[in-house]
Amino acid sequence: MAKLYKMSDNLPDVSRMVDVSLDRRDIPNGFVPIELSTQGLLGAPKLFHIRNFDTVDLVGLALTDDDRLPLTVSQMLESLILEDDVSIRDFHEKEVIETIVRLYKTFYSDQLKDIEFPYTDDDIAYLRKKTPSADEFQTILQDLKQRRWVPRVTVDLNALDTYDLDPATFKREVYLTDKKVGLTVGFSFPRYGDILTLREFMKDAYKEKDKQFSSIKDTLRFRQDAEQRLRSGEDIALSRVAIVPEFERERYMEYETTKQRFGIQAVKALNLVYYDGKDVRDLPLRDRITLVANDARIDYKITKAVNDHFTSMKIGLKEEILMENPIKAVVEERRYSFRLVDLLQAIKLSESSELDIEFEPPQR
Repeated sequence: MAKLYKMSDNLPDVSRMVDVSLDRRDIPNGFVPIELSTQGLLGAPKLFHIRNFDTVDLVGLALTDDDRLPLTVSQMLESLILEDDVSIRDFHEKEVIETIVRLYKTFYSDQLKDIEFPYTDDDIAYLRKKTPSADEFQTILQDLKQRRWVPRVTVDLNALDTYDLDPATFKREVYLTDKKVGLTVGFSFPRYGDILTLREFMKDAYKEKDKQFSSIKDTLRFRQDAEQRLRSGEDIALSRVAIVPEFERERYMEYETTKQRFGIQAVKALNLVYYDGKDVRDLPLRDRITLVANDARIDYKITKAVNDHFTSMKIGLKEEILMENPIKAVVEERRYSFRLVDLLQAIKLSESSELDIEFEPPQR
């Protein structure tokens, strides 16, 4: 079992493990080596160096909504990495998560506190059996479902395991052959930057059309918001809110449907590397979209098989973690997936226990 080592104590001699372009004497103070469990077999390099967050790095995070989180995280982490040729956008999402967990463990704490406990139906059944009355149980259940009560736990990062990858057998691409229709296609693994690549491509492809429909889109959104607030009991003068004529609304909806269909084709083409006997990884995305859009053989069956394969890949941190069950008051193994937003929030709220604070300069 590969363990997360405590990089702040007894750093391993990474120079004996891999060939590195940076001499150890060239590593600035404050940077530590990171070696992920994927061993350079996926999107992250086998070795890179990272520093801790500074106040400036976290300012942008506080102002970021969920929609812009991938872009903010990519820019922020790349500013922490010493090597210029390392791009977070090339990482698998699980490599990004493992990187942040290692960073947190190195610079902050080996305990991740106050995370939401992933309760299950078995915990609900335990509460039902333990609670004296049905009414009391219903009150507890509603508190749990409506998040008035959120059970929380501490995760010991020293106890985390990672999946071991075999360089001799692990493959970052998958090839599918449908003998019935005579087609072979190949796809690479999904990268953390895919959503950014797609968003940038779609923005460029529909820039002019989006401008044409921007006023209709804003009006529809404003009216929908007003109607929602009215249903919530607010005193809204709905008659004063602009109405989009039906024919314009239908024209806009037809445009959005067309755009959405194109986006689906773009998702299919994003990681296409092999098509009908040819390596197409270097083709522009638009050309790969043309391939998948004009070939009915690349259907739902193909797409689902690819998604299922990459979703089931055993990489990064193992999801099965020993933790204390705050509902049953026992320690047991639970399936828990680290989320980027939770890890970044923990970093923002962390208080270091390794700083010695004094009021006189130390004696030499």
